[in-house]
Formats: sequence, C-alpha cells, structure tokens
Amino acid sequence: MEESLRRIASASLSCAQWIETNKQRSNFTEAVRMILVATAGFVEMAAPENVPIQVLALVTRNVFELQIRLTHICQSEENLLLWIGEALVDRADVYEGILEGAPEWAERSLVERELDRTRAAAERHGIDITKRPLNVRALAKAVGQESEYTRMYKLYSKLVHPTSYAVNYPKEEIDGLLHRSVLNTLAQLYAHHVIARVSDVNYFCRSATTISAPSSLL
Repeated sequence: MEESLRRIASASLSCAQWIETNKQRSNFTEAVRMILVATAGFVEMAAPENVPIQVLALVTRNVFELQIRLTHICQSEENLLLWIGEALVDRADVYEGILEGAPEWAERSLVERELDRTRAAAERHGIDITKRPLNVRALAKAVGQESEYTRMYKLYSKLVHPTSYAVNYPKEEIDGLLHRSVLNTLAQLYAHHVIARVSDVNYFCRSATTISAPSSLL
C-alpha cells in the first residue's frame, strides 16, 4: 500500500507541475493545480505503514472532499469563483477565532491588521465573507455523490473524532486490517478520480477569468 500511495502522490504532483509549466495561469488552472498539490500532500501523509488510523481516516475524508470539490468547480464559472472566494471567508474565520479565543493576547494588533486586510480584500473582490460556504453534504449532493458521502462519513467520523467507539473498543479492532484496507483503497480511488479528471484536456480549454488568481487575493 505504501508504494501505491507514494506513486499516486507523485503522479498528482507531476500533473500540477505540468499545468504550471504548460498552461497559461488563470483562476481555473491555478485552482486545479492547488487541488492536485493538496491531494498529493494528503496521500503522502497516509503512505507510511504505521500511520495512525485517525490520520488515515482524515486523509481519506479530505481526498474525498477534494475530488468532489474539483468536480464542483468544473461544473461552472460561478462554482469556481465561489471556491476561490472561500479562501477569504476561511481566513477571516481563522483570525476572528483567534481574537475571540485570546482577547488579552499580546500580539492582538497583528491579528487585527491581518483581519482588516482580509476584509478589505473581500470588499475589493465583491466577496461577502459573512456568507457561509457550502458544507460537504451540500457539495456532495451538488455533484451527485451524496449517497457516497452518507455511507462513508459514518466510517470517517467514527475514527477521526474521539467517539465512544474509537475510545472504548480495543485498538486491535479500531486499528485493524478491515479499517485500514477500506480507507487505503478509498484514498487511492478518490485520488485517482482527481488525477483522471484533470487528465481530461477538455478542462483546460477555458480562458482566464477577469478577477485575480487565488494567490493574488490579498
């Protein structure tokens, strides 16, 4: 399994590098490239033979989310721009959470400045950072994979979180071959879906959009 996962991670990175070298930079190509890079990073995390089962479950869940996200942004320009805009929504959430959780923190002014920059960037790009992004269930439904989400999230959630099952059942079961085999197989399957979709050259016939690419949002 370790060798298979590393090969998939390498293939995902190779696709990302090919896009960077051969395609004109646009919102679409940059968003796809970053999904490939993220996929490679997560799959690489799952590759070591002794990876904790919680990490393996988290990786599999995240690669599933990446492949449905890729499908979603390929459906329309609107979906693509919503995804790019979510970066600012997420960044604002992070800094607001830090400020709310550490009101007496000495570096509060630095965080406040970054939050102000984030809000200003959102205003510049016409992004409403108070609007909540699609949750994973809604995203899966939008791309026709709600049944897959419903089935497999029962497994992911029980292993990723400190549930009664994960805490109280013997480690031999929680960390056993059944769970590892299922999660390893699914992680590879979802990563292959990402690479296969990107390999379809039709997805690279789009022209650049008019707003800044993701790395230029701030």
